[in-house]
Amino acid sequence: MAVEIVTEGEMWTLPPRSAKESAYRLTHRADGRWVAQATSHERYTNGGEWFTPFLSVLTPKEACIGLVRRMATQIKDKTYLHEVAHAITGATGAPPPDDIP
Repeated sequence: MAVEIVTEGEMWTLPPRSAKESAYRLTHRADGRWVAQATSHERYTNGGEWFTPFLSVLTPKEACIGLVRRMATQIKDKTYLHEVAHAITGATGAPPPDDIP
């Protein structure tokens, strides 16, 4: 399955693939920090608020690794996670992660 990434300026969103999955996003803020957030499928489809950031770091590589690690707690499809890691690093300009879960 191809990885879908919705890009809006300095924000990259991974929509949920099913009602059982969360949506995830990375945002590069004006202060130079990278923030990762998640939200439920229901909140995402209804345009609701995102949960409090679970990660705030200084480099895109740290942000991408943290995002994939968090996704791995919910998504067990290793092939998909590998594809996400490469797609999100390519989209954000981060180097590909060495330690994909």
